[in-house]
Amino acid sequence: MEDRREANKEHFSKAAAAWDSRSEIQRLATHAAASISKHVFPKLAKPSKEAVCLDFGCGVGVLSNQLRKDAKHIVGVDLAEGMIDVNKSKIEPNSNVSAFCVDLSKASDASVLRGELDRLGSAPGFDLIFSHLVFHHLDDPKAMIAMLSKFLAPGGILVVTDILQTPSSHLFHAGHAHASSTVGALGGFSKAFWVDAVDGAGMRDAEVVERAFVMEKEVPVKDIERAGRQDVLTGHGHGHMHAHGHGDHAHGHGDHGHGHGGEENSGPKRVMEFPIFLAMARL
Repeated sequence: MEDRREANKEHFSKAAAAWDSRSEIQRLATHAAASISKHVFPKLAKPSKEAVCLDFGCGVGVLSNQLRKDAKHIVGVDLAEGMIDVNKSKIEPNSNVSAFCVDLSKASDASVLRGELDRLGSAPGFDLIFSHLVFHHLDDPKAMIAMLSKFLAPGGILVVTDILQTPSSHLFHAGHAHASSTVGALGGFSKAFWVDAVDGAGMRDAEVVERAFVMEKEVPVKDIERAGRQDVLTGHGHGHMHAHGHGDHAHGHGDHGHGHGGEENSGPKRVMEFPIFLAMARL
């Protein structure tokens, strides 16, 4: 577990400088923000503009910046120092966004977050915690759900957007050498996983929007063949072929849509669709 944590810290710190320049990252964040606004904001215990929020795995703050106008304050946390450095460089004085490089599994780091809650006058906890395409990098996502629930105010909501488990979802990271060291849940998550995880954390009102939006991503044909998905190559793979002009699509051609860069994948590729779910639960 420590090895994966360190691998992610190193990988994402190195990717931080170019993160904002990646158009697919911006598109994915736009879809995530729209889904949160549509499905989650109406269910908050207070108006969103009065809500103090936590962006877990915030990176350089792309999603925080898209939601900031609809929140009282957003606190971003990330393990990767490089990401937080870039994030902080964009935060203006008196902004309603703040960012910290913390590991919530460490008591000293958790106290930093509690101190920020006190500063914001929200000592009971966050009204909303959101996390976008982060959980599949964790070794123990159920433990993280339980940990994050401790930072929620009574009635607060935890929301996660991530890869929906399908027969082809394990191909999401195909062709990326870093995946073996940085990805814990290679095939994403099922609805049943989420319901069980939040129940184990003592949360309630679990909901899953299984196809909140769709990410299109190029996958090496050799990996599709190795997986035995000839239906995808012949155009009969239901819900997984490239389609323009309908639905909510975020394009991530050539790489993982939330910023894994710098890997050369030779050979032909096929564009596949990967559904992204939105899951939420209330404390």
